[in-house]
Amino acid sequence: MWSKTLNLPHSQLAKRSDPLKSLKLFPKVTTSLYKAQKQLHQGDAEILHDGPPYANGSLHLGHALNKILKDLINRSRVLDGKKISYVPGWDCHGLPIELKAVSNNKSLSSWSIRSRARKLATKMMNLQAKEFESYCLMTDFENRYVTMSTDYVVRELKLFKSLMEKGLIKRKNKPVYWSPHSQTALAESELVYDEIVQTACYAAYPVTGPTDTSSSKYLLIWTTTPWTLPGNEAIAIHRDLKYVEVKVNDKVLIVAEDAFNNQNKYLASILGNGTVIRTFEGSELENMEYTCPLRRSKHKVLHADYVTSGGTGLVHTSPGHGKDDYQLGVKHNLPVYSAVDDAGVGIFDSLNKLCGIEGSLKETHKYSPYNDTFPDLSSMSKFILGTHPYSHSVPHDWRSKTPVIMRATPQFFLELGDVSVKALKTLDSVKFVPPSSRARLEAFIKTRSDWCISRQRSWGVPIPVLLDKYTGEPVTHPDFLDHIIGIIEKEGPDSWFQDALVDKWIPEKYKSLSDDLVKCTDTLDVWLDSGSSFLSEPLGTEKRTTYVEGSDQHRGWFQSSLLLHTAMYGTAPFATLVTHGFLLDKFNQKMSKSEGNVVKPEELIKKIGVDGLRLLVAQSDYTSDISLHNESVNQVAALLKKIRLTFKFLLGNLDEKTTLELPSELSSLDKYILNSLQELVAHTQHHFKELDFQNFVRELQFHMNGTLSAVYFDAVKDTLYADSQDSTRRQAVQYVLAMILATYTRLLAPLVPLITQEVWDISPISIKNGSDTPLLAGYPSFPEIDYTGVTEPVLLALKVRDMANECLELAKKDKLATSLLPCDIYVHSSDDEIDTDLVELICVASHAYNGISQNPLRQVSKDGLTVSIALSNQNKCERCWKHNAEETLCKRCATCIDGL
Repeated sequence: MWSKTLNLPHSQLAKRSDPLKSLKLFPKVTTSLYKAQKQLHQGDAEILHDGPPYANGSLHLGHALNKILKDLINRSRVLDGKKISYVPGWDCHGLPIELKAVSNNKSLSSWSIRSRARKLATKMMNLQAKEFESYCLMTDFENRYVTMSTDYVVRELKLFKSLMEKGLIKRKNKPVYWSPHSQTALAESELVYDEIVQTACYAAYPVTGPTDTSSSKYLLIWTTTPWTLPGNEAIAIHRDLKYVEVKVNDKVLIVAEDAFNNQNKYLASILGNGTVIRTFEGSELENMEYTCPLRRSKHKVLHADYVTSGGTGLVHTSPGHGKDDYQLGVKHNLPVYSAVDDAGVGIFDSLNKLCGIEGSLKETHKYSPYNDTFPDLSSMSKFILGTHPYSHSVPHDWRSKTPVIMRATPQFFLELGDVSVKALKTLDSVKFVPPSSRARLEAFIKTRSDWCISRQRSWGVPIPVLLDKYTGEPVTHPDFLDHIIGIIEKEGPDSWFQDALVDKWIPEKYKSLSDDLVKCTDTLDVWLDSGSSFLSEPLGTEKRTTYVEGSDQHRGWFQSSLLLHTAMYGTAPFATLVTHGFLLDKFNQKMSKSEGNVVKPEELIKKIGVDGLRLLVAQSDYTSDISLHNESVNQVAALLKKIRLTFKFLLGNLDEKTTLELPSELSSLDKYILNSLQELVAHTQHHFKELDFQNFVRELQFHMNGTLSAVYFDAVKDTLYADSQDSTRRQAVQYVLAMILATYTRLLAPLVPLITQEVWDISPISIKNGSDTPLLAGYPSFPEIDYTGVTEPVLLALKVRDMANECLELAKKDKLATSLLPCDIYVHSSDDEIDTDLVELICVASHAYNGISQNPLRQVSKDGLTVSIALSNQNKCERCWKHNAEETLCKRCATCIDGL
């Protein structure tokens, strides 16, 4: 009867999101918004430089985490009135795409491979862009940087030229990590380590030099890489160690004294029955000459600081197959070469000695470090005295997951000695999120050796260098580099690979050299590709640039970008470096395709929508690994539902007449809520500045559930529904609701842009501040209100409410009452007079009195406060249901009806 006379809430906002309606909102909150903020906001843009994903394969949830986190940062900055720049990028070169392009056709020319690879990369890039767009990212995907584009390649080649002019890039024949499977050099950032079992061996080299001509003495070495023995050029010892001569049958074996005294079972099988006949200083061994049985060549014993008594205390040295070996070889002018070819197969005819056969090396006796064609070392008793299985961690090619070797080949290197030192110093001006991530980046830089930047592949940025046909030395004159880069800028990078002719690549005044030069067919490391992406941004913007990537990029993109920018400009390319963790499954295992535990982003979007996926990222501690399970997804779904219902309640009780003009009268509770909103905004500004979205979600959720739903909304429903529309009290409440709506839509806009835009579009004009989107409206402003003495009465009233509810629970057990609505509340305090109007409002009761009930249903006392409830002796108002009517309607409702 009376329901039509009430101001019941009515809202256009549906209880559930409509996918079709959300789809229509996408342009407004993505591309259009990105362009609008650039026009609206003044000053220099805050740059979030996109670490380029690889244009190969479909996206996984890790991509979503990364892109959404970047978008949260960008949107939070726009909310703060800043202009942002975010250009999405793609990393397009590299082996995985090349292998797909080649497929099983190994006869393709480099130009054909590149043509196929370019088509594959373009196709995957466009597919990925569509998937990224579904995450509701604020950017313009039509404006992107692509590492295979001509303009990008030219910028990179000019960087290469500058580094070469600085003397930082040199071509050397030195050991590099080499993948026999992929037949190319690898950078340290392209390695993963795994435990494998290999054959280790003890080999005896006969002493033949002038220091001691006795053919019965042997230098005993131990190595885990027997395949490098043909490349032996020295044996390293330490001059300060003590060594012993051990008589074993007809041989005298020389080993470190500590090695002899602490023999493992394998060494004991060789020395166990031996007798020490002499102990001497290691310095006696220096320059001793010995013979390599494999090549019948003579070499010397050399001192090296890195030698310990481990193994045998004598170290087989092959300058073409180890970093320490190489450095020792350079110091003593030893030859540097590889004992295996590109496929890791032995290339010395003298291996017939190692294999124990006569004549030239047969095809069947070629060997490889990591396959079963390696000869049986145990049969070579004259040279190999013992073998045993050895389990250790070795580097693997991160793509093929196959072991790699150290192998000397002519490569281009970026020398990092001074660059690394400078790079570490530049980090003093960088803000790290989390702070602990700095130590991880520093550790990788400190242990970084010179960077091998050349690759023996077709699909990559060409190295714009001509080589001397006879010596292999690069022609580094600026005239040549400028000429080559100029042609590539006009004709594109593929032109370098169209044929082997060099004439057009030689500047006119040097044409006479054409018969003596050849083109370098190597390409640049893909980490140099992506690491030089800062060239896509305006020069001098690093102080307002943020990088955001996963923790694996400390050894990858973060590091390569830092080293290159430092080498070029002496500064870090970023002012803020944000590191996020990986996604884990419900068993806390890293998600990976090989484990079959990957969750696709589109699967989550179907369950909880785009806003839900974004909220899932925002409420997570992204600085650590994130465990994803059904419970976390369900929690996000519940939170998103609560946000929508909160907006629905607010909109349902507001109309176009609602204004943000400060009412003449506000209750203590109104002021309390407005003060809490101001505090929420201030805390949000701090959280967003610190990129701490998780704590923002926590605080907003607490405010929404604990302050709004559980307190204010319950308290004001009676006023909203039953007061006359023009009542002063109702208008004051509507003002507070409007301030809540204006605040919540803006604060939540960076996280859930679709629902906040949907709400914004149907909100009263007065709260929009002339903006089409909540993000561009900026943080809300609040009127000057004196909040003195507001908090304490409200907190006291809330305490009374809790005690009244305790009374109600006791009354329920005896079936005396079911709610506080038909009850009067009595409050007695030994200290303060209680604001009974506030108690009545907050407790949603019929009346509240100071004093003690003479006939309480139940009573609770604590901390000098006594609260009791009693059934009201007045009638229930049939319109508002409060028990405060003398007859059918209470005075308030009767007045409202008369005014209709």
